[in-house]
Amino acid sequence: MSKNADVPGGNLLHASSATPRPISFFSFQIGDEPVSWAPPKEVCMERPGAKEYPLNYDPVSPVSWKVDEHPHMALDYLLDGRIKAVVWFHDPVTGLQNLLKVTRAIKVLDLSVVMDFFITPTVEVSDYILPIATWLKRERIHDQHYLNFIGCSRRVLKPRGEAMDEREVCGMLARALKLKTFVELSSAESYNNWRLEPVGITFNRLEEKGLIGPWDLQYRNWEEDGFPTPSGKVELYSDLLEKYGYDPLPFHAAPPDSLESDSAGEFPLVFISGGRNIEFLHSMQRNLRYPRRLFKDPLVTMHPETAAKYKIEEGEWVWISTPFSESNGILPVRQRVRFSRTMHPMIIHAMSHWFYPEQEAGLSKRHEL
Repeated sequence: MSKNADVPGGNLLHASSATPRPISFFSFQIGDEPVSWAPPKEVCMERPGAKEYPLNYDPVSPVSWKVDEHPHMALDYLLDGRIKAVVWFHDPVTGLQNLLKVTRAIKVLDLSVVMDFFITPTVEVSDYILPIATWLKRERIHDQHYLNFIGCSRRVLKPRGEAMDEREVCGMLARALKLKTFVELSSAESYNNWRLEPVGITFNRLEEKGLIGPWDLQYRNWEEDGFPTPSGKVELYSDLLEKYGYDPLPFHAAPPDSLESDSAGEFPLVFISGGRNIEFLHSMQRNLRYPRRLFKDPLVTMHPETAAKYKIEEGEWVWISTPFSESNGILPVRQRVRFSRTMHPMIIHAMSHWFYPEQEAGLSKRHEL
């Protein structure tokens, strides 16, 4: 309707190419048939959230997250004992909502192991931390559906000490537990070569070439192939949503804690936290000196008129709470105020994923769990 689909400068549907693509975890199926290496449906449907949200997790759904699960339903599995041990490759304490629930879920596990470069809040409440290889010490394939090339990252240093590539750790763990794997995990090299099988090239050869492509982008592919919907058209009435029990037509529903809710009197501002800062990526880089020199403290951004209404000065520390945090016993967070006239006066934006690595055992000291 806005004519920005698959046009130069618009939203690309897929970068077409005569060169086959590497195997991707985001393409568990071709058409209506799962590819040969996908886990069977009964395995996929055991994941937390799969039965409750089949549109997102059913492996035959064209919009399914094929290798994921519902994060907070997974936490429920931890809390009720259905999952007893976890190896974390990220930092869920700072990355997921409801810090206290996440932390309690980790602490009830029989075993919690974190693979990371640094001591993070998740490490603080886990049993072990294992060192992983940094991006300088790994060999990876770079391919996304919107790119017009296939590239690679070359390893320039060997991992030091006991640091390992996460893919090799997954393979070792699967072999030790005698688990059936649906991807090639005998080594990082074999994993890369397996992904490149459709391309007809090995990773060593890709390293020598450096790049496959770039090829010319082809626009308006929908004119011949249609859109990736059951009808091949832009669907305002979605048969797919209807099939999975949802309203097939667009509709508006106010969020539970919006200004239209009963809590609007006590919480008169709209809280958002989805903005990005180039100095950080999610919870990462807070351990590094240079980005922390640029952002020593977390900042909450508001319009000067909003600040004046509540007698707040720029640079002042303020406490932030929401109806959800108060009803779940989550302590308010404290951030320093920054003014912006581009912010709507009814909205405040707070930085997310923030923690203070310089504070020893900061999480465990600040919260009695």
